[in-house]
Amino acid sequence: MIADPRGGPAPRPRPAPTGTRPVVAIEGLAKRRERGGVAFALHVPELLIEAGEFVVVVGESGCGESTLLDLMALVLEPDEARTFRLVRSDGTEVDLAGLWRRGDERRLV
Repeated sequence: MIADPRGGPAPRPRPAPTGTRPVVAIEGLAKRRERGGVAFALHVPELLIEAGEFVVVVGESGCGESTLLDLMALVLEPDEARTFRLVRSDGTEVDLAGLWRRGDERRLV
């Protein structure tokens, strides 16, 4: 579970309603970084974003908002990702976790 920066547990993600297909589906996403000998980590157990939804990423400075967006924009490669799928505007689905495992993510460009 992701910890809330204020100390409590983060709210549990809600499952996608039956019959809808998320345009972003992420499970088990992790990224680790080190700066000045201090380790930082981002872990996303589950994130589903449906077509038409608006999502806001907020948090205290340094808690991973930019890292999450960089991962979703393909600027960074995750250290782990069980599921990481995006649906393009033309309806085709891209399995980013599979591309990273095979090392051919540059084919997306």
